Amino acid sequence: MDLAVEVKANLCHFETITQLVPDLKHSSARTMATYAQNLALELSCGVVFLAPTHKERSPHVLELGRGDWLKGMQRVMDLAATAGAQRIMGIVGHASDRLAGETLWQRDLDETTGMLHALGPTLRDNGQKLLLKNHPEIDSSEIQAMIQAVGADVLGLAFDPVNVILRREEPAHVASEFGRHIGQIHLDDAVLDDDNNDLIRRLLSFGDGDVDWPAIFQTVQPVDRAIPLIVDRHQATIRVLAAGWQPGRPAITQNVATNPGTTYSRDDTDLQATLVRVRRCLAAVSV
Repeated sequence: MDLAVEVKANLCHFETITQLVPDLKHSSARTMATYAQNLALELSCGVVFLAPTHKERSPHVLELGRGDWLKGMQRVMDLAATAGAQRIMGIVGHASDRLAGETLWQRDLDETTGMLHALGPTLRDNGQKLLLKNHPEIDSSEIQAMIQAVGADVLGLAFDPVNVILRREEPAHVASEFGRHIGQIHLDDAVLDDDNNDLIRRLLSFGDGDVDWPAIFQTVQPVDRAIPLIVDRHQATIRVLAAGWQPGRPAITQNVATNPGTTYSRDDTDLQATLVRVRRCLAAVSV
């Protein structure tokens, strides 16, 4: 949190609830809330994996629910609310889930949607919104279906353009489709490389890749709508997963990188440089 203040951010995002409240106790959550308030910081966090079909990926949820997945999720949301986190990011699954076959993947989607329905009252009581993140395994249309089924008052999108690319969807187009449902935007960049006739995505620092950030910012107007912008410092090189283009969607251009660009680093100097680039980009599209 101190680093967030140092770089003049007004929000600090924790990847998981266990990073925000390591001992999973409400007394610790209240301490975090007080510390953040004293720094004039908003807090948000992730719950990581949501699918009830893969409970083993989130042992802290099972711990809080004493083996009951829904109760564990409810208690995660209550704990986050005690810490002052009103935006909670969730990931439905993992790339391997999609690759397991469409039948099993549809089961994951159905059971997750059912769980989110049941979680809705807790989110409403806490005044929270659960933001489903674009991820390698899930199409944007599947996230839209979940939002429509459960309710846009409690579900939204954690928009990560570099993951949209993995589904062979065009980021600016997806941004325009979701519009007001975008609850936060993850800032990073990527190129698509041809690697022995296989198309892979390689992550780069913001502004060094092929994501059309000006077009995205013009579409969603994050400054006017006060959408949180989260610097995502994750590193991963991954094969583009979708077998074909989404019907009716604009095709993205396959840009084979000739310049490797600046690869991600986790040091604070890189973070400062990224924030400078982001602010310049926002200023340019606001003119």
